[in-house]
Amino acid sequence: MFPYDSMRDYVAELEKRNRFIRIKEIDQDIYESTALIYKMLERLGDKAPGFMAEKTKINGKWFDTPVVGNIYNGYDTVALCFGVKDVTDVSIDMYHAAVERIKGFLQPDGRWKEIAPLVVKRESAPCKEVVLMGKEADVLKFPWIKNSPLDAAQYISAGSFVMNDPEIGKNLGTYRIHIKGPQKIGAYFTNQSHGYAMMMKAADRGEETVPVAIAVGIDPISWMMSSTRLADMGVDEFAVAGGFRGKPVELVKCETNDLLVPAQAEFIIEGEIPMEVEQEGPYGEMFGYLGRETQTFYVNVKAITHRRNPWVSIFIAGPVPVILPCPGMWGISCA
Repeated sequence: MFPYDSMRDYVAELEKRNRFIRIKEIDQDIYESTALIYKMLERLGDKAPGFMAEKTKINGKWFDTPVVGNIYNGYDTVALCFGVKDVTDVSIDMYHAAVERIKGFLQPDGRWKEIAPLVVKRESAPCKEVVLMGKEADVLKFPWIKNSPLDAAQYISAGSFVMNDPEIGKNLGTYRIHIKGPQKIGAYFTNQSHGYAMMMKAADRGEETVPVAIAVGIDPISWMMSSTRLADMGVDEFAVAGGFRGKPVELVKCETNDLLVPAQAEFIIEGEIPMEVEQEGPYGEMFGYLGRETQTFYVNVKAITHRRNPWVSIFIAGPVPVILPCPGMWGISCA
């Protein structure tokens, strides 16, 4: 029931509503998960269910870590996430119901309702059940997906960057993450993004690196705050998420820096961003076009913490109708 404290709580609700299926195995070396989403959307549109692949083949290796995708398809899922009481499968009704629900969180001064996050001890944080440090923090241990043959590599496609700048404030933002090696991943901040502004501020101060954490598999409201620009620059998206949820988002301190991250996340990837750029991409973007190769920042991974039996959350861009937590729904650009 709303509010969903974790991605797992939300998926359990989808299963109750027959909007989620489980698949024994998927061979992503021949792009079966990509093909599955394309075909489901072609045949079922916004009624296509979310799915879990219990085993996934990547680069010739079978991974037992489940992969979860397509869980935010359709305005009924958006309505569920935001706590609409009477959810139906009539898309236009759910669109308007979700919009009215969202507008209801606006305060008289034009700001969003906020509830400050709650910091919890690491012992009560599922994302700390397994802690990998140094060379053990190997992103290649997990089944991140290469969506299409023209993508440069595997990508972490549903990760939320947590950053904090002493001048600007806090940021929770979704950016594409090119996997470059066991302890190296891309960080593609477009030049209008809040993450890019924070990198430029740090460069102006002469800083050599910027601490960062990336959360994968978080609660639906926090994910939507990450992948939209509902909050102005510097506003704490976790506090806004709390206002929408009606209860605080639980956060826990990172292992290698002072950033606070979602305690209920499936994965937390901790690291540092150096003040240099290198090749990133190409990558198939959400409007069905191939995002060109570019020069951008990267993250040196210092630690990975995760649930004992984590789920990898993915987003296969391109075929998905833009009705999700990103631009089309409210006319808001991504964070």
